[in-house]
Amino acid sequence: SMHLDRMEASASYFNFYFDRAAIASRLLALSTLFESEALYRVRLLLDEWGEFSIQHSKHVADAPDTIVRALLSAERTSSRDLFLRHKTTHRELYQSEFARCRAAGFDEVIFLNERDEVTEGAISNIFIRTQGELRTPPLRSGVLPGIFRRFLLETDRSAKEEILTMQDLESAEAIYLCN
Repeated sequence: SMHLDRMEASASYFNFYFDRAAIASRLLALSTLFESEALYRVRLLLDEWGEFSIQHSKHVADAPDTIVRALLSAERTSSRDLFLRHKTTHRELYQSEFARCRAAGFDEVIFLNERDEVTEGAISNIFIRTQGELRTPPLRSGVLPGIFRRFLLETDRSAKEEILTMQDLESAEAIYLCN
């Protein structure tokens, strides 16, 4: 799966031991316990020695056209921060800003990097629609390579990577946050 591909790439980058077959086997065994009509959120954590844990919970998905209220963070991210390109537990800024936005009644917080480029949300990637095209920030802006982001870029001919600014957000026909 794309999730295991991303984890394997990050494990390789950080020199963590990764036993894909063992993880896949445990995930498959866990999935047999799930109710067939229910949605589940699964969290897989891997440490540097290859030990892994899996947590799961039922998940109620929002409708695809749910209106999301987002807040712009005053904190800037760094496009050079290698942790932003890997899904890790090293996310203190994202966690604190997400908690702040939720406390203020918002659903998500959007970040800009040191060059004032739009990057992503604390828990989502961002796409905008302009002139019939989907545009999303490139990884070099300091963006997590999200799974749905990758899927859209690979399957939607109108989707492309492009540096986005606040002006792009303001003039967009639509803004999509995906997770």
